[in-house]
This record gives sequence, structure tokens and C-alpha cells, in this order.
Amino acid sequence: MIYTEKQILHYTNSSSRKPDENIGQYQLTNKIQKCLEQFSPVSLLQMKKVQLMTRTDRKFVVAANLLPDLLSAVASFYKVQQIDQKRIATYATVYYDTPDYFFYHAHVKGKLNRTKIRIRQYVDSDLSFLEIKNKNNKGVTNKIRIQAKTVDNNNLSFLKQHVSVVNPKNLPPSLNNKFQRITLVNHQFTERLTIDFNIIVKNCRENNEAAIPNLCIIEVKQSHPAPTPLINFLKYYHIRASGLSKYCLGISITTNNVKKNNYKPKIHFLQKRLNHDLFC
Repeated sequence: MIYTEKQILHYTNSSSRKPDENIGQYQLTNKIQKCLEQFSPVSLLQMKKVQLMTRTDRKFVVAANLLPDLLSAVASFYKVQQIDQKRIATYATVYYDTPDYFFYHAHVKGKLNRTKIRIRQYVDSDLSFLEIKNKNNKGVTNKIRIQAKTVDNNNLSFLKQHVSVVNPKNLPPSLNNKFQRITLVNHQFTERLTIDFNIIVKNCRENNEAAIPNLCIIEVKQSHPAPTPLINFLKYYHIRASGLSKYCLGISITTNNVKKNNYKPKIHFLQKRLNHDLFC
């Protein structure tokens, strides 16, 4: 189904408002909470219908203050994941990389087959998984995971089985991040959206930390790329898909001894897109 601008932009066109550029972070989160009340809830069990462990991803970068308008515009097309009455979840991640940041450099150099290894913690439910995320030269993402709280000898065999490009025994922690996430699913359970904001990153090796409150990363996850209501809304604001890795962004702004030239244009693009200081 192709969604027309008339269908998706009724909210925007009926009010000549612009996103509030001066809203504070606390106010913004409260405003987002109110907007999420417009959505029907979906349970974690129901969300298993659309896990999409093998999928195509498209990422979009927007200013966080656009979120209330975006959510109100697409509320009739999606359900929101709700766990224990919460519609905004807190996530924490520990990434693992070689001492010379092999995975980071592979990504910023544009390698077509690349890997990330991380412990992803679902803070609200106190669940943690060791995840291996691979993206192939066709742009297809495959994610495998096991329940685990850290990378250690207990899960070394899992890493050896699925990671061949580096020695899995030599993967110290490289970056922590923490963020809030909204998860939406369309009514057909063929599309999942994640909306990440209030991002904080901290380097595990140099102890440098940065908050990125103005940045929102939206990821559209499908088995095959197809038009969606949300993408139609973003087109109205002239926002196109742009690859962005929270890991690479975090490493590039908190690490002194890595090559950053390939990622500087990305940071300049973000500054321009957000029309705001990116970090604080």
C-alpha cells in the first residue's frame, strides 16, 4: 500500500506550527509521553511476530524536538510497544572491539561486510543479551544473540562460532551508551520502528563521556524495503535516509587515538541537520 501525503500529513498541514526549538529535555520527554497516549498498545509477546532478526534497515536522523509532531502524525498507522505500563524504554549497551578498534575502522572505511559485538541490556526488564550484528554487502542485517550479561569464557564458544575476522579472546569493552527508545509496529506486523533519543556515550578505555540530547535516530526495519507512513512524513521535512551508527558516532567523539577523518563529514551533516549543537 502506498501512503499519500494527504493521508499522512493531515496533522502537519492542518496546523502551521513548526517544531518547538526551545523546548527543554524534560519538557520534551513529557510531551512525547502525551503523544504516545494516542497509540494503541502492543505487548512484548505480540512483538515477537515482527522480530526481523534478518532484515533491511533504513536510518533517519532528526532533531529531537520534531518527535511530538512526528508521533502525532503517524499515530493511526502504528501501535506502540508497552511493557509494565511504560511506552518509553531505557536501553544500555556495552560494545566490544579489538584494542585497535577493528570493527569501528571497518565501518567508517565503508567495508561492505561488517560486524558489531555488544551486550544489550533492557534496563526496565533487567534482561541482557550478547548480540552479534552482521551487515552484508547487500545491505541485509542479520542479528544473533544469547542471554548473557557480559563477554567472558562462558560464551566464548558462541563468539568463536560466529566471529572469524578477529580473535574473540581479545575483545575488551570499548564503548558504553545509554538511551531511551520508543518501539512502534504497523498494524500488519511487517514493519518495526525504533526511535532512540536522550543518548549518552562513554568511552570504556579513556573515560570520556558525551551527552547528545538533540539527536534522534529513527530506524525502519523490514524484511524488504517498502513505503511507510513514517517515511512519507519525513519526506515532507526533506529528511532522507542516512546511515548512522551510534557506536561509530560514540567512538569518534570520545576516543583520541582513532582515525576520524572519514566520520567528520557525518558529524558536520548532523550539526547542519539538527541546526543545533550536537553535544553537551
